[in-house]
Amino acid sequence: MTKRNFVKESSFTEKQFQKTASYLFERYQHEDREKKFASVKHILTYLGMGATIATAFIAPNVAGTLGKAFFSSSFSYEPDRWKRFNRGYLRQSLKRLELQKLIQYSHSDGQDVVTITREGKTKILKYSLDQLEVKKPTSWDGNWRVVIYDIPARDRSVQSVIRDALKTMGFYQMQESVYLYPYPCHDEVEFLRSYYAVGSMVKYLLVTKLEDDASYREYFGV
Repeated sequence: MTKRNFVKESSFTEKQFQKTASYLFERYQHEDREKKFASVKHILTYLGMGATIATAFIAPNVAGTLGKAFFSSSFSYEPDRWKRFNRGYLRQSLKRLELQKLIQYSHSDGQDVVTITREGKTKILKYSLDQLEVKKPTSWDGNWRVVIYDIPARDRSVQSVIRDALKTMGFYQMQESVYLYPYPCHDEVEFLRSYYAVGSMVKYLLVTKLEDDASYREYFGV
């Protein structure tokens, strides 16, 4: 998918961002389940969900419990998950992230902690764009989801990435700027709107009746 960076203009709220990071974390935790080393993507998405890492935990030869190292009032963590990771490798990964300006060190609640930066959040949004897909339910609810967009011709590159994203997610192109899908996908469409800052130029419609939909039902197998 061809991408253009519109994150500086994006309209993500902190709540939307943490939801996006949580979505990514669910995807990555399956990949990392058997690993002894926390991946950079895993660390970033965990921080993006609101976690902080106390520097006392990652410092060499400093005793401490992992449960105290990770804390937040808005998220329930799994300390045992992080106990199995190699602490030295975690320090190296954090150092790389700091050099890339994706994390920063600050002071919170009497501790020096690691937190994610704006650049780090931008990186997570790019990860999310690459991972974007619609989770199909076990059965169809009988409703159709229609996405239409009216993006100015001067922004052809935006038209292109929106079109490519919808096709990649499995949408059917009914007309030039009209796409059809049978399953709930509002969150995914909202992510695209926020990422590319297109707002009301992209519309999401829930259609309870679609005339002559036999060919579409056959196409999607519903």
